[in-house]
Amino acid sequence: MRKTFYFLIIILLISNLSFGQERNAKPKPEISNSIIGQLTSAKGWVLNPEEEWQSLTNTIPAYLSSEFKQLINYEKYSLGSDNFKSYQLRDLTFKGEEYYILIKKYKDGFYTYSSIEEDWNNYTSYLAYVFKKSEWEKISTIEDNKINLIEIDLETTVSVQYKSEKEAFSLIKSKMEFKDDQKDDTKLILHIAPYKEKNIVQFQIYTKYSKYKIIGGIRTEHKIKGGKYSFSTKQIYLTDELFSHCYFETDFANFNKFIKTE
Repeated sequence: MRKTFYFLIIILLISNLSFGQERNAKPKPEISNSIIGQLTSAKGWVLNPEEEWQSLTNTIPAYLSSEFKQLINYEKYSLGSDNFKSYQLRDLTFKGEEYYILIKKYKDGFYTYSSIEEDWNNYTSYLAYVFKKSEWEKISTIEDNKINLIEIDLETTVSVQYKSEKEAFSLIKSKMEFKDDQKDDTKLILHIAPYKEKNIVQFQIYTKYSKYKIIGGIRTEHKIKGGKYSFSTKQIYLTDELFSHCYFETDFANFNKFIKTE
C-alpha cells in the first residue's frame, strides 16, 4: 500500500512539472505584403556555339547549336541556363530587427522518369535572400555605361521547390535560419550594366559561395572555352566577359521599378 502511495506521489509531481513547463514557440520572421521593388519581364540572351545570339522571354536560353535551336523552348531546355518569373524586394522583420528579402520566383521542373527523360513536369520554385537594409545602399554606386558588380552580404538564404506561392512563402518563413553574429558565407551578386543613351539595362543576378567562387542562384553556370587544353573551360561569371556571352536585358523604366540605377 505504501509503495502504491509513493508511486502516485511521484506521478503527480511529474505531471505538475510537465504542465508547469512553458511552451515557447520558435520565433518566425514576418514578410511584408507590400512590394518595394519588382521585375517581371526581361529578354534573355545567349551567344550560341556558332556565335549567333538567341533569345527567350525571361530566360537565358540553353547553350545549343543552331541546328537544335527548335529545342530551346522544349521541356528541360525551356528552363535555360537561368530564368525568372519575378524578382520581388520586400521588408522582413525578425526579432525586432528589420531586413530586406529578395525573392526570386522561377520556372522549374523534372522528368517523372529521369533515366529516360520522359513525362516532363512543369513547376515553379523560389529562392529567397535576406540581408541588412544597409547592404542595399550599395546600389547607389551603380555607374552608367559601365558593368557594375555589387556584392551583397547575406544573413541567410532559403530555397523552396515545386510549391504554390502561398505554400512557398510559408515555407520560406519556417525554413529561415539566422545565425547569431554570423553572416551566410554566400554573397548575392548584382551584375548590372546600364546604358542610358540606349535605354537598356543588361544584368544577371546570382550568388558566389566561398573563396573558390562557386556560382549559384542560377540553373547552370555557362563557361566558355579557354585554358591549356582544347577541352579546358574558364569561368566568366564575376567578370565583365560574362556580358559578351549571356545576360538579361530590359529598358530603363522597367528595371528601375526593381533597382534604381539613377
